[in-house]
This record gives sequence, structure tokens and C-alpha cells, in this order.
Amino acid sequence: MLLLHGWGVTKEMLRPLGKRLARSGWHVVGLDLPGFGKTPTPPAAWDSSEYVTFVRAFAKEVFDSAPFIVFGHSFGGRIAIKLAATRRKSIRGVVLCAPAGIYRPLNVRNLIRRVIRRTRWENVKPLLSKITIPSLILWGKQDKVTPVKGAYSAKNLLPRALLKTFPSIGHSLPYRRPAAIAREITSWSKTFHDHT
Repeated sequence: MLLLHGWGVTKEMLRPLGKRLARSGWHVVGLDLPGFGKTPTPPAAWDSSEYVTFVRAFAKEVFDSAPFIVFGHSFGGRIAIKLAATRRKSIRGVVLCAPAGIYRPLNVRNLIRRVIRRTRWENVKPLLSKITIPSLILWGKQDKVTPVKGAYSAKNLLPRALLKTFPSIGHSLPYRRPAAIAREITSWSKTFHDHT
């Protein structure tokens, strides 16, 4: 399984989840996305497509043609959606944990962020219907960064999706509930393991 972290953090934030998954028999690989942790910052500003190209090359190097599942949280979820929508045969499933790019309310705070970053908010919602591999959607009901409304939109658009929401937690779901997330992933994977 390939773990993709969110914006502004590093792969270390997902290490507890990785350890829990490893205890259940998963071979887990994490990486620092460019500009975070130990991976150098790109020479110019990247959009999500360039991050996808980087991750695809990394996965090819690590997994070769072996099948794997990609897990993405927040910005990492946006990348995971793009990877899964332009599916390579080796990607067997995708876990989307409160992914960015599906739903964001257009309020003053978000408009200011958009102006400061001078980038257009990339909506990946249209790509969801192109994902034909098994999908697991995980979302905290109290998420203020990527509101839970996006979870239901994703569930309606993904052909082979299972949705699990978690009460009393927000955007820090994979960091604060690694054991629960690992259990959900392992249980979900058994439902399609023999059929993909």
C-alpha cells in the first residue's frame, strides 16, 4: 500500500497508520511529496498533475508491476483520485480519506486563500466516475477543512465505493484514529481481494 500525506505535513504523520497496517500484513510504503519532509521543493510551483507524475514514477520504482492500493489523505487524496482515474493495471484499489478537490464551500476564507496562492482550486469531482476500481471513502463528520458533504458526493459518483464516516472527529482522522482506519481498510480489502 502506498500512503500519500496531505498538504503541509510529511509521511511521518502517517507512520502510526502504516505501523497498524503492517501488523495486519500489509507491505506499506510512504513518501514525502515534493516540497515536504526530505523531498526537495520543485524548482517552480507545481499543480496536482505534476505531483501525480512524480508519484506514478515513484510507485513504478517501488512496486514495479506488482499490484498495490493507494491511500490518500486531503491533498494526497486529490493525487490518489487522479492516479485511480487514469488507472494503471497495478492499482487494485483506492482509499480516499477526506480528499481535497471534491467539495469546498465558497466563503471569504477560501477566496482569500485562492488569491494568496494565485492558483485556481482544482476540482477533481468529475474524475470520480472514471474510477472503476474498488474505492473506500473515509471521512470525519466534524471535518471543517474538507466538509463531510464531499463524502456523500463521492459515494454517489464512485461506481464501486464503500463509505465510512466517523463521528466526533475532523480532518485529523488518519492521524488520531490509525487503528480504526487500519481495521476499515483491511476489512474492506477482503471484500474485493478475489474479484479484481
